[in-house]
Amino acid sequence: MEEMIDRATMGRESADEPPASLQAVVSRGTVLKRMGRLPEAANVLRAGIARFPDADDLAQEYAWISHEVGDYAFGTVHWRHLRAHAPTNLDGYLGGGLASRSAGAFEAADRIYEQGIERFPDNATLQIDYAWSAEERQDFVEAVRRWTLVRERFPDLPEGVIRPGLVLLAAGRLAEAETALAEAVERYPDNVEALTEHAFVAQLQGRWPVALARWERVIMRYPELPLPRRFCAAALLELGRYREAETVLAPALRMFPDDLELVVTQAWIATRGRTDLRAAAELWETVRSRAAERLEGYHGAAAALIEAGRLDEADELLNTAVERFPAEVAAAMEWARLPERRENWTLAATRWETVVARFPNNPESYAGLGNVLMLGSRLAEAQMLLKAAGAQFPNDVEIAAAAARVAERGADWPQALIRWKAVQTRFPEVAIGYAGYGRSLREFGELVGATSQLREALTRFPEDLELSIELAVTLGAQRDWPQALAAWDALKRRHPGNRVVAGYITNVLGLALADQALAGSEAFTIPPALLEASNVIEVPTTDQAAILKRFESLGDSCEFAMVQRLYDVEHLSLLRWARTSPEDLVRALDARFDGVGDPEHTVITQIKGEYITEDRRYVMRAHTFTSPTAEPLEEFAPEQCRRIQWLKGRLLTQLTAAGKIFVYTAEDRVTPAQAVALFEALQRYSERNTLLCVRAALPDHPPGSLEELRPGLWMGYLDKLSTVDISVDLWLTLCRAVVERVPRLN
Repeated sequence: MEEMIDRATMGRESADEPPASLQAVVSRGTVLKRMGRLPEAANVLRAGIARFPDADDLAQEYAWISHEVGDYAFGTVHWRHLRAHAPTNLDGYLGGGLASRSAGAFEAADRIYEQGIERFPDNATLQIDYAWSAEERQDFVEAVRRWTLVRERFPDLPEGVIRPGLVLLAAGRLAEAETALAEAVERYPDNVEALTEHAFVAQLQGRWPVALARWERVIMRYPELPLPRRFCAAALLELGRYREAETVLAPALRMFPDDLELVVTQAWIATRGRTDLRAAAELWETVRSRAAERLEGYHGAAAALIEAGRLDEADELLNTAVERFPAEVAAAMEWARLPERRENWTLAATRWETVVARFPNNPESYAGLGNVLMLGSRLAEAQMLLKAAGAQFPNDVEIAAAAARVAERGADWPQALIRWKAVQTRFPEVAIGYAGYGRSLREFGELVGATSQLREALTRFPEDLELSIELAVTLGAQRDWPQALAAWDALKRRHPGNRVVAGYITNVLGLALADQALAGSEAFTIPPALLEASNVIEVPTTDQAAILKRFESLGDSCEFAMVQRLYDVEHLSLLRWARTSPEDLVRALDARFDGVGDPEHTVITQIKGEYITEDRRYVMRAHTFTSPTAEPLEEFAPEQCRRIQWLKGRLLTQLTAAGKIFVYTAEDRVTPAQAVALFEALQRYSERNTLLCVRAALPDHPPGSLEELRPGLWMGYLDKLSTVDISVDLWLTLCRAVVERVPRLN
């Protein structure tokens, strides 16, 4: 094949003979380059340059080839030659700047770009490359300035709007990045980079509910990408919503089985959620077998062993990790932390001292050592260590916070307040100083002042868990039970699997119940959720699963299917993962789904890395969660059509038997008129059929309310519709209320 190309392109010239003309040299070199035969192309062009030394296009092609083979110094020489002989050739500036950047000579690259911009002021590519030069050398201030120039001179280019936010994010200037990326998303709502980085800002700030909403937006637009689902699951993990994290991650695991990062996230969910510690151990073993050089495989496995109470095995594994990864400070720190689990402060201090000696430039090591010295009642030593560390690392918030905690530990509240105020002043964008100051005020007896300070801080950091906990504790200390219990109830709902929250609730309930018994006529109500036997929601109850099994989803959103999956209710269903408008669904019901599943009416497309089925008649589109890489279309299509036909028959049987409560949730909204039309279509199968339609709350229909439109037809209301940040409790409330009104038929 290559011989045919050579002959067709180069005529009858031998490969060893120099081409007869300049055009033949350029043509032959270009073809060889496109074929990937770069050394041969370079030889041809080099010989051509010797023969035609004034041919700028030869020098240009040769310079680009030198860049592709990584010979940047050689390319730089030729680009300089090209600029000298052909100063009006744009490639001389673009290529020369790129070659210098690639060689790490950013100042030289800047000079070349500046010359080019002066000569070609209307060329956007030069201005963009000039901005990249500053960004690549991590001069973030200059990069923002240059990207702003791109925006001013070329206002229609998305780079000028999006890149400043990304640079600010890389520089750790999160508040400014938030503002810049919010504008970028508003102007370019379908730009994947803007959407993703906007979500990252909230993720890095620990604003988990905000991050969830943003990741959902990315997932809705780009369902083929594994990263948004992974980070969405990570946000749910931080909120303690382990089952939901598993559910969000499941489609990505199925579609991208070779993505190790997804397996790592799955392993952390199983570990921290304690959902299945044996499975967690197997997952971490998978991580180590697929990436033996990855420290996280040891770190995560040790965490799973610790959760299972197998501390000796965890210690042995961490010892192995320290030996295997001697240059990794993270391994050493996990090894040092383990004795803290047993409150063996002496051994912990010894290990932290080893870490400090091995990694003297790591501020976290000093904070860790100071912490265990403090917990071991060696306050003077902790104070001395942290004072020296603070001088060495003046910009480290953890060292400053550790020093403030030493004062707290010694009950030196005036000094603690001074130190926490200093943390606030030096690190105003970090919530830890505000939480510590409020806590110290409370312990000093200034309850009103503590409440005021913490509430004010929460206006700045509304999603911060530590601030919310400190405020709830302070309200309880004031015996302001209506507000305190409401705060704990909100915390439990937001962080249902968080053991810290659960521990506080267990402690506070004893005081609340005692005060309630003495309150008499001024008795207050304790939220029912706080009185549950377990304050850590980890495994769904049989009752919840039994309720959800009575329902069958008719679409149009996947949200209810996700709720059922959370409780291991996995119905085989035609419409569970399907999207069909109310009007099209009524048409399908009245036609008894005629033709659904027939090959002539079924279209299978590849949309963003997944097979999607669509019925031509009823515009019924459904997920398959199957990647085209997993099964060729010629095998998948007939199998899927047979499966759809079987599911159609199953649904028709259920409609006739009226044994299920049907659920319909529109991604936009379902109106009462649409609900009635859908209900009447179901009634034509059996008068015993019942329907729950669900939509977003209205001013006169608050979240969790249930309205009976007709006997057997209900409209339920949620605070929001989402397939990521799902209002699980409200779904259960609606389903339970409907079940109480519908007798079991079979």
